[in-house]
Amino acid sequence: MNTFSPIDPASNPKVEHNTRAFLKALNSAEGPPLEQLSPKEAREVGVNLQASAPQDLPPAEIEHKTVEQNGLTANLTIVGPIGAKEKGPAVLFFHSGGFMLYDIPDA
Repeated sequence: MNTFSPIDPASNPKVEHNTRAFLKALNSAEGPPLEQLSPKEAREVGVNLQASAPQDLPPAEIEHKTVEQNGLTANLTIVGPIGAKEKGPAVLFFHSGGFMLYDIPDA
């Protein structure tokens, strides 16, 4: 018989230690679920939670752009290494509205 045991990423040693600390705090949050809070209250929870697991990020060039195509607008945040002379690989991160709960710290 094959049984499935979910893995708790907050305690999984294969998850990066800062991410593990953030997930542990997220999983142990007290109070009502985020979806029951006002947007302002939910954002405060998210920002405080993010601050509880600080990251030591390397310096980066951060550029904000807005692009429009076929009547649609998209806001972009482009993050790259300082002084890069060549274009490197890219990671595209698409998020839902829940991302409004957190901040991207500007360098």
